[in-house]
Amino acid sequence: MLAEQTLLFLDIQGVLSIPNQPVAQPYAQDVAAPWGAVRGSKELISAIAWAEWIAPLWISSFGSQALLWNDWAKTQRWAIAYPLSDQQSAQAAAAFPSAKQDAKCLAARWCSRRWPHRIVWIEDGFSAIAKAWAAENPKLQLVSTCPFEARSSSDRTGLAEWNIEKIRAALSLDALIPVDP
Repeated sequence: MLAEQTLLFLDIQGVLSIPNQPVAQPYAQDVAAPWGAVRGSKELISAIAWAEWIAPLWISSFGSQALLWNDWAKTQRWAIAYPLSDQQSAQAAAAFPSAKQDAKCLAARWCSRRWPHRIVWIEDGFSAIAKAWAAENPKLQLVSTCPFEARSSSDRTGLAEWNIEKIRAALSLDALIPVDP
């Protein structure tokens, strides 16, 4: 069975990068690793890049600096969904007035407005506006890497044992992604 076409919005801070988290094991042997990169981030980016059914976009405050993560993982660079240009922000706010108080949600709604298939958004916590959008849009799946929001007993934010299977399932990925407990 073929995986369903999926538009992916992937955040960095709080998902792939957890600087100063004491239990996170960074890529100590990889001097090229972006700051705060946690175990599994490179493998996840690579698995997403190889998955022909996934159309990935960065939705990160890193903006164009997100492309460094593709360079590090040696994958094709992905499009940047956030931040939107001023012109796009104005158009998006006019099209989705209920989302204009949340710039990331506004960007996700704008960038997915013509996408007819599944949408997966991986983030370290979602606003009430994003959750309301998910409640009204059955194509949208939000995957939180915040243990409190996901009601996990773990204290580990970002890629971790408690959430990696949910991420793999949401993206229909077979590849094993090594992560910390």
